[in-house]
Amino acid sequence: MSDTPAFLGKQADQEEAKFWVIPAPLDGGANMAKGQSAAPQSILAASLYVEEYDEEIAGTPSKNAPIFTLDSEDTMSGIQEICEAAIDAQAVPVILGGEPVVTLAGIRALATKAEDLTVLSLSPRAAMKNDGMDSSISYMNSVIGIENMHKAVLVGISSTSFEESNTLFSDDDKIEPYFSCDIAKSDDDLWQEDVIDSLSTPVFLNIDLSVFSRDVVQSVGCPEPGGFAWWDMLRMLKKIISRRRIAGIAITNLIPIEGDLTGDFAAAKLCHKIMAYMVASGKMF
Repeated sequence: MSDTPAFLGKQADQEEAKFWVIPAPLDGGANMAKGQSAAPQSILAASLYVEEYDEEIAGTPSKNAPIFTLDSEDTMSGIQEICEAAIDAQAVPVILGGEPVVTLAGIRALATKAEDLTVLSLSPRAAMKNDGMDSSISYMNSVIGIENMHKAVLVGISSTSFEESNTLFSDDDKIEPYFSCDIAKSDDDLWQEDVIDSLSTPVFLNIDLSVFSRDVVQSVGCPEPGGFAWWDMLRMLKKIISRRRIAGIAITNLIPIEGDLTGDFAAAKLCHKIMAYMVASGKMF
């Protein structure tokens, strides 16, 4: 191992691990601010202070699903290879970015191993802006172009270009958007049932941390006003994970702030909560 901390400070045997944590320190996309390359290391360092026991599931998820943390990988091809190896080993790849485009490597890996794949992307941006700029702002176009992709379900969108809106409001059955403005008007969570109904199994779960409100994660590559509160997000994830199998995860777009561990710890805690919900669901494989 390098000096990269193991997630939670506990390193399982790779052969026994059910989660492979993959630090992916890519940076340089078309974001308002830079610094995402420092996020994986910061999240892993913050994870040392996350309690292994989870009160919601009344258990310690890492006991039933051991976790192995790999060395950092900063190429898309390398990330994809590691994700494919994890899936072959019946482990769930967990990518810690890095800029959001790293998600594409994980999705491509899962697409080589599964049919009828769904991507659930929780992000304020559709990532479909194809105007010749950096691919980090248009990677979702590549996602929906994958041959055995069932659908990309985009939740929390609050910023789109005119070009993107034409795509999102088209009749393309491979794209299903849920806009923040509509979610905010909802008096209940019934819209989440529509999200779940649209998800086939397996699901690749992509979380761009800018989908949270700024009191949860303050510094991200492309901050947007509004966003999900902590427990609203967790209630939604718990419901989804209890009914659909999550086969890959990416958590991206954090920019660590020196002296402020709020975002680092929130990202580490979020990762652990997702693992806990997956273990409790009984739908790991």
